[in-house]
Amino acid sequence: MKRIYYYLIVFLCAAIAHAQSYTKTEDVSIRLTSGDKATTVTACGFSKTFIVIKAGSGTSTATSQIDISQIDSAWFTDLRINYGDVATYTRKKQWKRAFNFMFSSLKPYLPYLNLPDNNAIDSTYQMATYLMYECDKNHRFAETPEQKEYVASQYEYAYNLYRYLRRADWTYYGLLSELNGIKCLIRMGKLQTAEYKLAALDKPVAGDISMGIYWLNKSYIAWEQTNYPSAMDAAVMSVDFENKDVDTFPDALLMTAQCYGKLGNWYRARDVYYEIAKIFPNTEWEETALLNLKDIMDKQLTEKEEKMPLENVFFGFSEDINKQVNELLEAKKEKKYLEELEEEKEKEEKKSDGKKEKKNVLDDDAALFEKFNE
Repeated sequence: MKRIYYYLIVFLCAAIAHAQSYTKTEDVSIRLTSGDKATTVTACGFSKTFIVIKAGSGTSTATSQIDISQIDSAWFTDLRINYGDVATYTRKKQWKRAFNFMFSSLKPYLPYLNLPDNNAIDSTYQMATYLMYECDKNHRFAETPEQKEYVASQYEYAYNLYRYLRRADWTYYGLLSELNGIKCLIRMGKLQTAEYKLAALDKPVAGDISMGIYWLNKSYIAWEQTNYPSAMDAAVMSVDFENKDVDTFPDALLMTAQCYGKLGNWYRARDVYYEIAKIFPNTEWEETALLNLKDIMDKQLTEKEEKMPLENVFFGFSEDINKQVNELLEAKKEKKYLEELEEEKEKEEKKSDGKKEKKNVLDDDAALFEKFNE
């Protein structure tokens, strides 16, 4: 009987210790508000349900815990970001530099993004978006197995970042981060896991902020499974019913164009690529559309007169689209825009040869993400 009691006590002690376990972090100054009271604390650890703060001063190692459910808002007092420098990088489409610049300031606060109404969530989500722009750019140019493996490793870093962001379930960023994480899994080749996670989410209704990316992920999964009709249907759902978020709407349009191409309907692919180039000038979506348009015209895939009257097609045009496309390409050619795009593509292909760049802050901080247990 004594042995039974002994093992019971050991089991209970282990359970309590596990329940109170947390991950240590560097010291972070946070001004916490609860009701009409506010206090500034130094946080040094986190878990899913509480944060650990230093209870003493100076060299004291005493700590105490604060239940997150009792916190109304959190303000990271030392958070500083020079958004002017960020804008300098983004204007030049230097997404990786923009990400690295922001990451150096935001890194200490990643473990605490689940604190309600904090002042780091907006910047962190924007930083993650820049990283996804970089990943998507490299993904478009990846052709060899080595290049694709390199890009998959970049998406893995992005996925780990979204693991922190999705803990912020007090804001819609949490759900959007969950869905962006699923996109990362798709790009990493983990389709079964991506399908499982997507199926576990509630299907959005028209007007939901997650509508576009939810159906876009459906389209990506079907595309990877070479089910192009289903990929098309899902992409159309994303285009038709989402809120025209700039981070998903053009990608959904690109998916419809790519699906048209895979289904052999080059006239419709041409039309959609042309619309993308006109709607989103001076963007990476325009770049992708122009390169695809040039390829279609060079191969004369739309030279034959099509059977369907043009006024009945997706965008309702009645003009000679081939003529308009050629005029657009010629105008870009005169500005040496297409040549620059092709040179950029060659550079990206060489850069994505399977060798990781030395100055990738996520390479250096991979251990940071490994600490977090879902």
